[in-house]
Amino acid sequence: MEHTFIHRELKIIVGIATAGRREQLTLTLKQLRRQHRRPDAVVVCPATLEDCDDQAYATLPFPVKVVHGPRGLPAQRNRIVDACSDADVIIFFDDDFYPYPDYLAEVEWLITSQPDVVIATGHVLADGILGPGSGSHRGSRAGGERAGYEGGEEKGNRFAGRTAARKGGSQECLTPERSFRAC
Repeated sequence: MEHTFIHRELKIIVGIATAGRREQLTLTLKQLRRQHRRPDAVVVCPATLEDCDDQAYATLPFPVKVVHGPRGLPAQRNRIVDACSDADVIIFFDDDFYPYPDYLAEVEWLITSQPDVVIATGHVLADGILGPGSGSHRGSRAGGERAGYEGGEEKGNRFAGRTAARKGGSQECLTPERSFRAC
């Protein structure tokens, strides 16, 4: 998809909550190297220390920060939000998500060209929620997931595994640990 970009430097941080998928998380982080517009940083919140491979992160072309908090997706995502105080946009990815190489560039275009967009999500092509993850073979076969904009219509599923949230646009949307703060 071709877009005319409005040049504005956004600080985009990818946040990934994970539990029990150390190898899958490492594969997903390596996939982010393919992005045309790389993240300014990645913040990972693992359920346990064993869920991370700090040595694998050292070879990535962007910084990876690991934060800790209570186990559970909402609580882990809240810790990620807390660690992203200087971000313009936080993009939450599942630990087995393989985006198309232009995904972050498309999100940046969306946020800069559509000031009314606060939260955006994508369409799932494959999901590995009930197991060890989708795996790189499934993500590659599916071709990754594209970002896109279909108009200003509000959708119900704002907190899926690939959600972009504009910081400051939706303060304390769903605060309890049963959910998470968007920004």
